[in-house]
Amino acid sequence: MRRPLPAVPAVLLLAALAAGCGGPSAQEEVARAAGKTDRADSLRAEVSGQIRVPGAPSGGVPVAGSAVVLDGGERVRGTTDLGAFEGPGGSGEPSETVVIGELVYLRLPLLNAPLREAGVEEEWLVADEQAQQAAGLGGGPAGLGSADPTEVVGALRDSAREVEEAGSEDVRGTPTTRYTATLDLSGAEGRAEQGLTETVPTEVWIGEDGLVRRVRQRFSVRQGGDVDYTLELFDFGVQATVEPPPEADTIPFEEAVAAAREE
Repeated sequence: MRRPLPAVPAVLLLAALAAGCGGPSAQEEVARAAGKTDRADSLRAEVSGQIRVPGAPSGGVPVAGSAVVLDGGERVRGTTDLGAFEGPGGSGEPSETVVIGELVYLRLPLLNAPLREAGVEEEWLVADEQAQQAAGLGGGPAGLGSADPTEVVGALRDSAREVEEAGSEDVRGTPTTRYTATLDLSGAEGRAEQGLTETVPTEVWIGEDGLVRRVRQRFSVRQGGDVDYTLELFDFGVQATVEPPPEADTIPFEEAVAAAREE
């Protein structure tokens, strides 16, 4: 006679099923969220932090900026407050950046006076991809220094290591899970030229919708300085437009630099 199967306690059965169908790891969660955020059609971003360089005040030089990012970074309009670098008598105006595809437009009040003295009347400098590379304006390792502040999010997808869940926290009223990670730049092109360390300590906050809401990083730069900054992402799906400055108000970056050198 065939014997009936022995009864299995429900709690053991559930435990076995859970073990066989484990959820994604913390690293997979961060990579997935980074990819989803990187594909967002539109969003707003704010950056705040401090730059510490030799000779600067002990607390560092504050830097703040904001941007609207459209079409996955194909169109960006941002402002950056660099007033602390101007010193007494500075204009106090923020620098402006506009990205249209591979072109980056820059309006830098910090350079207004020397450029005017060199005969440059245009308000905006425009740099193509080649000029950006020559001037060090490209994204570089992990997107650091890019005109698109969200490029660092894309780097998390491929370079985040040692990811661990580290609690929960609200970011701009949105519940998030916080993760700690290390961004591995050991194989990143241009890392040594920018004076960056091989690893960058990183914190990531991910909302319940699977979108990155905040990133904090601390990393070293050339000449013995370091940067500590926080990027916050919000207003996903915002309706906005980004257009280039009038052509008559622009001058190629390399032409402006050449004019300044001649002066």
